[in-house]
Amino acid sequence: MRFIFSLLIIVSAVNAFTQDLQTIRLSDKAEISVLTCSAGENLYSSFGHTAIRVYDPIVGLDETYNYGTFSFRTEGFYIKFLRRTLDFKLDRTSYEYFEKTYRRENRSVKEQILNLNQQQKQNIFTALEINNLEENRYYRYDHFFDNCATRVRDMVFITFDDLIEPDYSFIDSSKSFRDLITPYLKNMPWSHLGINIGLGSPTDKCAKPYEQMFLPDVQYRILENSLIKGNKPLIKKSQTLFDTSFEQKDNYIPFYLQPLFVFGVILFFISWLSLHQIRKQKINYWFDFALFFITGLLGVLIFFLWFFTEHGVTEGNLNIVWAFPLHLFISFMLFSHKKGKFLLSYIFITGLSCSFLLIGIPFFYQSIDTRLIPIFLIIILRSFTILKVEISKKSRVQVPFAP
Repeated sequence: MRFIFSLLIIVSAVNAFTQDLQTIRLSDKAEISVLTCSAGENLYSSFGHTAIRVYDPIVGLDETYNYGTFSFRTEGFYIKFLRRTLDFKLDRTSYEYFEKTYRRENRSVKEQILNLNQQQKQNIFTALEINNLEENRYYRYDHFFDNCATRVRDMVFITFDDLIEPDYSFIDSSKSFRDLITPYLKNMPWSHLGINIGLGSPTDKCAKPYEQMFLPDVQYRILENSLIKGNKPLIKKSQTLFDTSFEQKDNYIPFYLQPLFVFGVILFFISWLSLHQIRKQKINYWFDFALFFITGLLGVLIFFLWFFTEHGVTEGNLNIVWAFPLHLFISFMLFSHKKGKFLLSYIFITGLSCSFLLIGIPFFYQSIDTRLIPIFLIIILRSFTILKVEISKKSRVQVPFAP
């Protein structure tokens, strides 16, 4: 929102700024276009990318403006990324360098030349130059609401004011933000699962057509058939600048390494182990220690993302029901010789909570990843086993030996 407000100020004062910055005056041969890049093989590039190209053969200008730049060398990178305090920046490079980068990554680049008049071209170019000043180029990235695609979207829509008639005909307005990112993560099942665990209920809100333009390829399709009032096409020309041979393949990871299969195998083993321990009335707590320790660590992360970050979309997360931070402390209590009322009550509540979570999956406002069902069953099964064995121990009558 702050970016839109700033952009409005920039556009309204563009002529004054042009003189101060000594911005190049574009010729009537200049073209401004939206560049849409296909997904890459890394997680951070799996959703594609959007940039703006300014091309003017008369003045010898061919630059790209890229709002998706960040540096791994930033001090405290991972903590800042988790907390959403990592600043991204606008980066200006030559188009030649930009294309070489995407050729090297084997990612296609498509171009949509905007149907602009001369003043609109100059306004966008000047706004980009002002945005590229050191004091303006940094911004607080938000994957859903303020990213490389939304910044380009805002610049295009504000340039045309209310003259654009966007083509939302293919948009499914019933899809949530979580639904929208799912297809892009199909070849990264463990990353997808981790993201689903970390995202809270706000992600399950239905995304409006305008909001769905945070995805570069969705934005491309919307712009492609949008009109300017008066039945003029928004896009003057579309072309593929570089076509890729990279294609995402289904089952990128073998089925036996998929989360559901791995968790299913663990569930099968734990079912056998639990039955064996109930018969023997004896438990080795090392597995339970690992179960509560790992889910406790996940709970700490969920709690951190919920209360100590600026993401917004990680709040109200029902996954904290099964991955509760206190599990971390409880994991060490399992080795105590005597299992007191507090510990047994906690384990009972844990098993009961997971049971309610399992039953309520179809009804909750938050979408719970169904690949976690074996984990819920493991927690329920181990809670029942611990209670069964420990309560049986306590109920035994100890008969003193009489000579």
